[in-house]
Amino acid sequence: MKKLIIATIVLTGLIVGMATSIQDRLVLRSDSWAAVVKSALVDLTNKNRIAQKIPFLKINPVLEQAAALKAQDMSQKGYFAHVSPEGKTPWYWLDQVKYDYTYAGENLAINFFDSKEVADAWMKSPAHRANMVNKNFKEIGIALARGIYQNQETVFVVQFFATPVKASISSASIPVKIQKSNLSSVAIKSLSWLSDPFTKNQVEIPQDGQNASVEKSF
Repeated sequence: MKKLIIATIVLTGLIVGMATSIQDRLVLRSDSWAAVVKSALVDLTNKNRIAQKIPFLKINPVLEQAAALKAQDMSQKGYFAHVSPEGKTPWYWLDQVKYDYTYAGENLAINFFDSKEVADAWMKSPAHRANMVNKNFKEIGIALARGIYQNQETVFVVQFFATPVKASISSASIPVKIQKSNLSSVAIKSLSWLSDPFTKNQVEIPQDGQNASVEKSF
């Protein structure tokens, strides 16, 4: 069974059922190495939020543009990380598309076969689940890019989650934490970042097999 590799920074979903293309899903599911589509991930994430009585997220085309830039960068350069080889953080891509935010987060995924498998893995990880049901996030943007990673053809998935400056958010700070993520029969490489304008806390990004929620000052 192939290794499932996931990297996370703040999860949230989108309007359940919005822009869900059956044809798009079938095209990707017919491909043995990439059976996931952004519409499915949006649906699954929002269903988890609604189950927790948390409002679903709205798709923002600008966030999708930022996600596409990051996905293409990883695909072209063959890396899988929140920070690029040149040192570009997730926030760099948001700045490139001029998305003005108060809270922001990123989720990355690679080497998986089914969108539900990815969503379930995130929900089973305490750090990732906390991100998925984060009440401070209002919008989401997802993009996919095909490429080669560690000599293997794969698909890179980038999800950006954010709250625009104009939106109201909670002033409660989210604590910094680092914790292991062990899922049965699933090997995970994951990171969780959170951008919080109300604190100045930062934590070093851990290596494979760890999660860390990071509060980033502006």
